[in-house]
Amino acid sequence: MNILSARLNNITIPIILCVTLLLTPWSASAKEAGNYTELDETIDLLEAYHLSGVTEDELIQAAIEGILYSLDDPYTDYYSAEELQAFTNSLNNVYFGTGIVLDELNGQIYVNLVMENTSAERMGVLEGDVILAVNGISVKGIKLLELEKAEIGANGASVKLSVRRGTELLSFSLTYAEVQVPLVTARWFGEGIGYLRLHTFSDEAAIDFIVELDKLNQKGLQSLIIDLRYNGGGLLSSTEMIARQFLDNDVLMYTKDRSGKEIKVEVDGALPMMIPTVVLVNEGTASASEVLAGALQDHNLALIVGTQTFGKGVIQQVIPMNTNGGALKITVEEYLTPNKHKVHGVGITPDIRISGNQEQLFKALYAAGVTKLMVSVEPTRITVNGEVFHAQIDILKQEQEIYLPLRLLAAATNADLSWDQATKSVLLMKGSKKLTYPISSLTVKNNLSYINVKTFQKDFPEFKWSTSGNISTIDVGI
Repeated sequence: MNILSARLNNITIPIILCVTLLLTPWSASAKEAGNYTELDETIDLLEAYHLSGVTEDELIQAAIEGILYSLDDPYTDYYSAEELQAFTNSLNNVYFGTGIVLDELNGQIYVNLVMENTSAERMGVLEGDVILAVNGISVKGIKLLELEKAEIGANGASVKLSVRRGTELLSFSLTYAEVQVPLVTARWFGEGIGYLRLHTFSDEAAIDFIVELDKLNQKGLQSLIIDLRYNGGGLLSSTEMIARQFLDNDVLMYTKDRSGKEIKVEVDGALPMMIPTVVLVNEGTASASEVLAGALQDHNLALIVGTQTFGKGVIQQVIPMNTNGGALKITVEEYLTPNKHKVHGVGITPDIRISGNQEQLFKALYAAGVTKLMVSVEPTRITVNGEVFHAQIDILKQEQEIYLPLRLLAAATNADLSWDQATKSVLLMKGSKKLTYPISSLTVKNNLSYINVKTFQKDFPEFKWSTSGNISTIDVGI
């Protein structure tokens, strides 16, 4: 039972191999074979004489960690039997937790997903919140796998979570109970526009994706948004199953082993989708997600919207160890997109570059063909064309006037935003309309430019903003 429902970091495209390795503790096996190495002697001498009383098993574990560290590969790792079981359990996606799925990016642990009807949802935790501490203990330097092991409690117990949201520091007291982590979230925005958010790539997730896609088709699906933001990857088999819905006997990717040999990986699609498709990506889109996004982009089957992806272009195998029930996760190959674009350390470049979770969604909806956007804004959630998201829009109030981020309003009206360094101005373009906002005319907070809503409404009459109680509404028709 885990305090937090956490998705394991960097366990992407694991191919479980049933390999029997005939390993015994090193010094013993070496002595029996008559091949006594420096490592064996070092372990024996430290065990015999070191003041700490260190054991042979502890030294062997330290040696394994040192060997892996020397590879300078964050994706090659060792799992104890308990850690391997935690990985296996993660694929089942059932936990005793608070309703939060965690992920890690650039050394920060953040909320990837807030599940419905859970303590986290009720208390107002939002996707994108950065975790600072659990029960007063800083998570700095703690891996997700270690955090999952450390955060253990009973059904009905509570945990204090400290987070950072923008520049604001918040604390939540959460209660945990059994939750089912969703693999796929389906939404319907009207006008024939369906949406599937894929949270991970497990075989079960692939099946759910296909089932939900069929349901959307039965509603009259005319265009599809696939949300791969903050999806760190998963199983290669899952990636292939999903790709079959779009590719027709096409190349999914190329793999390249340590000798430089390239192998073409193809999928045999059956009646692939032939509708406009938009894929949402961001800096948390990695590995299997990049395989799918890169394949759809290279085959001109989807428009990629968002920010540059993470850039994890290598494949691991999880190989069980016979000696202790643990396993090694080993990087064995690099992969390239169908057009042989390098992904590792580079990522996938979007066709439409735009930052901000809500802004990306708005842009994807317009790319998918939406003609009317209705957004209800509440303190801890927004509703977009009838679909609820656990998110927040920063509303700035000054002297009874309302200011909103200009980049949000640009996305809401399907305008393109750019910065003119020469004139120190923000440029908005939509069709033949071109507007210039000098930075001196805007309010800047936390590196975001805010504009008076009334001013924006004059420039974009199709945009309407209204407030009633705690609910504000954005209404845009094009």
